[in-house]
Amino acid sequence: MKAPRSEPLFRIGSLVACLIVTLPEVMRPLAADLTETLSKAGVHDPSQIHMPAVRVLFAAVPALTAVLFGWALWLNTRPDAVERGPRRAVALLVAQTLIAALSVTGYFFIVAAQIPFIFAPVRALGWLGGQLVVVTGLVIVAAMSGVDVSIPEMTGTSQGTALAVSIVYVAGWQIFAFAAGYLASNERRARVELQQRSRELLATQQMLADSSRIAERTQISRDLHDTIGHSLTVLNVNLELASHLADVRAAEAIDRAQTVARLLLADVREVVHSLGDERAIDLRRALTTLVDGAQAPAVHLSIPDDLHVDDPARAHAVFRCVQEALTNAVRHARARNLWIELTQSPTALDVRVADDGDGRPVVAQGHGLNGMKARLEEVGGQLHIETTPGQGFLIEARVPVPKEQP
Repeated sequence: MKAPRSEPLFRIGSLVACLIVTLPEVMRPLAADLTETLSKAGVHDPSQIHMPAVRVLFAAVPALTAVLFGWALWLNTRPDAVERGPRRAVALLVAQTLIAALSVTGYFFIVAAQIPFIFAPVRALGWLGGQLVVVTGLVIVAAMSGVDVSIPEMTGTSQGTALAVSIVYVAGWQIFAFAAGYLASNERRARVELQQRSRELLATQQMLADSSRIAERTQISRDLHDTIGHSLTVLNVNLELASHLADVRAAEAIDRAQTVARLLLADVREVVHSLGDERAIDLRRALTTLVDGAQAPAVHLSIPDDLHVDDPARAHAVFRCVQEALTNAVRHARARNLWIELTQSPTALDVRVADDGDGRPVVAQGHGLNGMKARLEEVGGQLHIETTPGQGFLIEARVPVPKEQP
């Protein structure tokens, strides 16, 4: 039986938690005595107002708040929420935080669970720390205003002890929710990376198959040329010599044999030529397989229909360049879109990869970029990288195409 993915379970669980947190706030005005509440609002004679309508009104406020919070939660837990725009995801998280601060503090638990989906681990911990400070401040302000913030288990204890335990209680549940969200987000990231690795493996297998096919055909053409071709040439020379030494009847048979040998030699040369012509690497298919199904970020691939790369080393360098750019965009750029464009001219093959991610103040020459540069330099290519904070990454590579020998 296939195990359910943690991401849908997390989404459903968050919505159920939202309902559980909201239910007491909705039911309280429907069942409680509102006399004291109305008195604080300036209504000293509750019999003069329509109580059922007031109860429904008081219950509608937390219900509407829950709808707004749940709607923001639903949008922010979609599988492509961050890829549709990190700023949008952060804005929805801020909206949920404000709703929690103005209505029900229990919503903070659900907000804490979403943090790992929106931010990288370090930033997520920073947000959680700030949220814990805010919630602690809200609890203290409420206690100083005369609101009973103690949990039911602390009834009868001193106010200071009840307040301290309540703060620890609220903070502990937020940390627990954060940990649950972190595990779910890690599962999602691992699944996305596994899918990417599967595509990379399949594309690499296609490249290796093409390279093996070309190597086999090259070896076969050399063997035909060096063995059968050479033997047929020697045979023709000997038949030519024999035709001059034989009598008339034998000369006719030798002439027919010589004609067959010439035709066979011509066929061998044609086969050798055809084997040598079919040497192109199907780079288009490999790159299409590499990006097929990628959702984070969305990949826009542009390749000429007549793309033709004969040299396996050059095709491999271009493939690895695109692969590394895709990996960087998924892991570090937090981009929504990645544009990959290949253009071919008589002298070079140009690769342009751009994303709309976070960008960096400076280019950090890590292992991946250094490896990309080294592969291109091995085939005489060049690499150019540009990045600006908020403007994404731009990678341009040029691979020279050797002129065909006449």
